[in-house]
Amino acid sequence: MIFPKPISEKYFDGVSDVKKPDIGASLYDFYASADAFGIQFEEKAELKGEEYELLIEKNRIYIAYATEEGKFRALTSLRHIVNTSGEKLPLCAVHDKPDFERRSYMLDISRDRVPTMKTLREIVDILARSRYNQFQLYT
Repeated sequence: MIFPKPISEKYFDGVSDVKKPDIGASLYDFYASADAFGIQFEEKAELKGEEYELLIEKNRIYIAYATEEGKFRALTSLRHIVNTSGEKLPLCAVHDKPDFERRSYMLDISRDRVPTMKTLREIVDILARSRYNQFQLYT
C-alpha cells in the first residue's frame, strides 16, 4: 500500500520478473538514476500536471506522465513499492493526481535552533515522499 493513498491502486496475483531497482540513499538519487533501471517512460498529453500512471507488469515497469513533476511522483510511488515489497515486485496498476495544486509545509525556525543543511535535506526528502511540493522556512 502506498502512502498517501493514491486515487487508484490495484494489486494482481503474481510477481514481476523485472529486477528490483536500487532505491538509493535519497528520493532524488532514485529519480536521477531512474533511466538506468529499464523503466519504460511515456509522456501523455491527456494527463495533467502531477498526474501519472504506474504499471508493474510481468516483464516491464511502465510510467506515463505529463510533466517532470508527474514523473517524479510516479517514481516516488515506485520507490515506496520497491521499499515495502519482498524479493519480487508485485503486479499492480496505480493512478494518481493531487487534489490540491499546492501542498506546503512551513517550519518556524525563528524561535528555536536553526536546522543544519543535512537536517533540511532529510526534511525535504520526507516531504517529497509525502507528496508535498513546497517547503517554507519562517524566520
